Amino acid sequence: MGALRVLPESTDLQFFDPDKDDDPPDESDYVMAAGLERRDYATLIEVAPRLPVAVVIAAGSPWSKARFHVDGELPPNVRVGQFDSRQLRRLYAGARCVIVPIQPTMRTCGVSVVQEARAMRRPVVATRTLGLLDYIDDGETGLLARPKDADDLLEKVRSVLDDPVLAERLGEQGRRAVCSRFSLDGYVDGIVELMEG
Repeated sequence: MGALRVLPESTDLQFFDPDKDDDPPDESDYVMAAGLERRDYATLIEVAPRLPVAVVIAAGSPWSKARFHVDGELPPNVRVGQFDSRQLRRLYAGARCVIVPIQPTMRTCGVSVVQEARAMRRPVVATRTLGLLDYIDDGETGLLARPKDADDLLEKVRSVLDDPVLAERLGEQGRRAVCSRFSLDGYVDGIVELMEG
């Protein structure tokens, strides 16, 4: 019997390429979040009024049965919409930070957004969940905030917004992690190896 091999979720580095210049990023000042599955947008929306930038939530996913819903009105600096793949890539390219707020779970919810954002060389702040610990090295390839803790999430996001050196380092190290461990080509190579082995 062979050894168990785990193939992590991967990202298409040819599509999510920060050096593509065919679709320049939006120049406005914003952070963003994306996805629907097990998202803790209530905590992000609690944080939003205390951020000095706009918050764009790309609340759409062809794979999720979840729907975007929050109680009450959205803060004036929050915009929610659905975006196609090219629009999403453009959003990543211009975001000062990508926030991945997840409800407590053992699943890898949010990993596609984490990988796409890092492929685009964007700093990531995500919720510390068991499912994301294999993908984010806290302080190295992203920052992890405590689940459902608005103050901690705010502190992590503000640290990225207030420190351009930190933001650039997280973006660069995140991109390197995706290129070395989480690329689509690496995933395909792993499948081929398993089938031939």
